[in-house]
Amino acid sequence: MPSEAHQRLQTALPQQTATVFRHTAHYPVPSRTKIPPRQARDATIKEQ
Repeated sequence: MPSEAHQRLQTALPQQTATVFRHTAHYPVPSRTKIPPRQARDATIKEQ
């Protein structure tokens, strides 16, 4: 049923978002430049 799949997606989204934030929280992202987490991580590695 479409509604069932929709509800499953609704409950899965916040959990997925929390996982993404947990992974990207280690890398500082400049607020003035909204760059993807992967680029922010690469920039952090290059600076060190």
